[in-house]
Amino acid sequence: MVSAADCTDSAVVDAGVGRWRRLTAAQYRNTVSDLLGFSADNAAFLQDSKTGPFATNADLPPQSGDIDNYQTLAERLAGTAAQNLPALLAGCDPAASGEDACAASFIASFGARAYRHALSDKQRVALSAVYEVGKQESFAKGIELVVEAALQAPEFLYVTEFGAEVPGPLRELDDYELASRLSYLFWNSMPDAALFEKAASGALKDPAERLAQAERLMQSERFLTSASSFHSQLFRIERLSLPGVISKDSKLNPEFGNELKAAMATEADSFVRYLFSEAGSSVKALLTSKVAFPQGPLLGVYGLSAAPVSGRLDVADGTRSGILTLPGVMTAVPPLPTRHQAVMRGNMIRKELLCNVVPPPNVAVNFELPPNADQLSNQELLRAHKDNPSCSGCHEMMDPIGFGFETYDGVGRYITTTAAGDAIDSTGYVQGLDGAQADFSNASQLGEKLAASPSVRSCMATQWFRFALARDPHAGDECSLARVDKVLTTGDGDVRQALLALVSSDSFRIRKGQ
Repeated sequence: MVSAADCTDSAVVDAGVGRWRRLTAAQYRNTVSDLLGFSADNAAFLQDSKTGPFATNADLPPQSGDIDNYQTLAERLAGTAAQNLPALLAGCDPAASGEDACAASFIASFGARAYRHALSDKQRVALSAVYEVGKQESFAKGIELVVEAALQAPEFLYVTEFGAEVPGPLRELDDYELASRLSYLFWNSMPDAALFEKAASGALKDPAERLAQAERLMQSERFLTSASSFHSQLFRIERLSLPGVISKDSKLNPEFGNELKAAMATEADSFVRYLFSEAGSSVKALLTSKVAFPQGPLLGVYGLSAAPVSGRLDVADGTRSGILTLPGVMTAVPPLPTRHQAVMRGNMIRKELLCNVVPPPNVAVNFELPPNADQLSNQELLRAHKDNPSCSGCHEMMDPIGFGFETYDGVGRYITTTAAGDAIDSTGYVQGLDGAQADFSNASQLGEKLAASPSVRSCMATQWFRFALARDPHAGDECSLARVDKVLTTGDGDVRQALLALVSSDSFRIRKGQ
């Protein structure tokens, strides 16, 4: 990786290949809510493609069924919006100012907000033609059809980035496109009035103004929601809200159900909000904070009879340490009952915190169990992988990491013995962590090792890059990524400051190709 020292202010301006992407399901719902003032929760039909662990829709064009669904949903939303014309028209009275005048004013203001860009003459004429068709029935119908058409337009459904040509194969984003990058990163929704105002004035080309707006957006509660979404996707917590994705052995975990899953998701959200509002928003705090937020049916998993008065449980005995030991993460990984949970948990750490790729099993792998398999526990069988030459190469990357989480059962309850009464061995190691083997005795020590690792910090820089720009880093992004990496590998690794570094980078303001 290029180091920050190689990327001085005189370095060549460059960025990776950027692509338009469709709004994700969450972005669609948030954008509709901000645009129309009411919820679009019935947009659950939308299916997202991913870049790494994050929903982006950068690589999946809409299918025929998607187009039909967009049309149906646009009709419903427009019909609901037209039932409250005074709110839509924002103070323009058709009786006093004339219907056509109010329609023109509405098209100019609503169209610009829906398309997240000043309307071109062509776009204004097209929406006006739609109004003319509808007004043959009534003024309200004309306005309704404008809303319906706008919600199906590519300018609404996509985060469009035309940009302007600069020397070389690069395109510099205009102020409105920068406003959308800022808003969808920090709020996962369309720009607010203040961002639109800055875009209209041309102020967002100024790096200082972009930073000021980023800091403003990060002061909002909405940023905490976006940060929570990042961690929910990264650590599979989002699975808790997906019907039928997670199931557990009813004999071992009879308490598992929708209420418990909801409590786990709420706790994980509370943890991230604590992280970014009280704990310094650092990578170290993410992986080592000894706090929990149990409520409702989750109290039983913690062995508590009542919720903490403050809502926060300070865990002094080290049985909880960082987000990885929260019941929601341990429940989501693995999502199904399996004797190989250490493998799946270790693989998640390799993939999402070390940005490593563990190859699939070779077709020549010998799956035969050792001769004394019937006398071995599940953990002993997994530890035997290191003695099998056809397994050890890949499993050495995963299993020893996952062993650190063996003291957490299928719903994240802390345990010290197996169902058979055998003592649990939670010792393990991270092979090749920063060029060495990092040994640990339990999940708490594992979290400390990971939190201090430059490799983990660099991977987190990559993950935030993916989340922010909805793509993988490419050739040309090296210096931009190095700026983020430098912040995260310094001190405790402040994520807020890292995001400001990203906003200041070339990759945030320009793109290469399409």
